[in-house]
Amino acid sequence: MIVSYTSKNPQETISLGEKIGSRLNQGVVFAVYGDLGAGKTLLAAAIARGMGIKEPITSPTFIYYQSYPGKIPFYHLDGYRLELLTYEDKVELGVEECFQNGAVTFVEWPQYVAEFLPQDRINIGINRVAEEDCRELTFDFNREKHQWLWEVLV
Repeated sequence: MIVSYTSKNPQETISLGEKIGSRLNQGVVFAVYGDLGAGKTLLAAAIARGMGIKEPITSPTFIYYQSYPGKIPFYHLDGYRLELLTYEDKVELGVEECFQNGAVTFVEWPQYVAEFLPQDRINIGINRVAEEDCRELTFDFNREKHQWLWEVLV
């Protein structure tokens, strides 16, 4: 199922992310696509905050991924710098661990870690639209498995 959501400003994106985070179960993986500056990390931080994580969420670009403890652990992975690494290098860095232990995993630039992504994931596209702060978020997910997300979005 594909659902589009228009966010008129960053605060609306934050509000949506917090609602999503408050409804999450263990093992959910978000594969998030969007250009630089689209709002991927803003959404990640809002989801984590909705999950009750108090630590500030920052872009893990220079460290590949960051883990945050909580009732449900939260992994924030940035695949961008992993593009040229081999599968073995990615395993050695611990990328595989981001998808285990029932954590919630938020992946920016998921195309660079596609070999680790589970079949059951929530794909999100974030695109700028005409107005400067306006974003179109497109959610592609299995409605049967993620009915909770459908309820948040509609």
